Amino acid sequence: MKTTSFDVGSASGPVTIMTLPSSASVPTSPTLARDGSPAAAAAVASDEPAMDPAAASQAWIPASEWSRPGIFQRCDATAQTPYPRSWYVRRVLWELTYATLWQLGWRKAFEWRRWLLRRFGAKVHDRAWVHKRVKIMHPWIFEIGAYSTIGWDVTIYNLGPVVIGDHTVLSQDVYVCAGTHDYTRPDLPLERPRTEIGSGVWVCAKGFVGPGVKVGDNAIVGACAVVMRDVPPNVIVAGNPAKVVRARPMRPPQQQGVRDAAAAGAAGRAPTTGGGVQ
Repeated sequence: MKTTSFDVGSASGPVTIMTLPSSASVPTSPTLARDGSPAAAAAVASDEPAMDPAAASQAWIPASEWSRPGIFQRCDATAQTPYPRSWYVRRVLWELTYATLWQLGWRKAFEWRRWLLRRFGAKVHDRAWVHKRVKIMHPWIFEIGAYSTIGWDVTIYNLGPVVIGDHTVLSQDVYVCAGTHDYTRPDLPLERPRTEIGSGVWVCAKGFVGPGVKVGDNAIVGACAVVMRDVPPNVIVAGNPAKVVRARPMRPPQQQGVRDAAAAGAAGRAPTTGGGVQ
């Protein structure tokens, strides 16, 4: 090894440069390549063998692009196209329809939206009301019964079938999620269980109904509740996770209110409810 000293006019004095013979090799270190710390410099000065080229290239790959030890979940192994090919074609057509024809009708053009949904295979009763800003993922596996209303900004994320009974109300910003993943397997296979919301149900604003859940008849899901298990009939649930609060009181109907609701239904109008869905 050859050393040379010369003065560059620095305050610290002469600078010494060490020159290696042309035949010498400089060992590399993955630590030096990553952060240049003193420990890495010491490793370079040592006589450790040079890193294997394959290992050296691996050291430059971001951690997000290779499997880290101890990580169970493997998103790179997840199925990229879990649906039949025909579904992707229908979904493109539906999204184009939703972005154009669906938006043409004014906010109370319920018959127009019923007609469009039926064109894509949905089962929609003649006296069901779906508002303009409702988002339905797959209309061909969606069903809604008589005198039921889906309010503003409701999302029906029906990867699996979603069935809504008669006389049911989904208030604004409700999210129905009929899809999940099997988290016990590293490749997270898609699961699309059937989700049912019974008749006479009221899901209040911002309520969440999870995959595979069955909400019983006459139940009420409180505002912002998260329903991940079946709800018995005739009860009120609330909270996260949703729990039964009490039985639903059911007094005899006021005759005037019944007549008003019947008149609205006969006229094809969505009845006014406390959920603010008209």
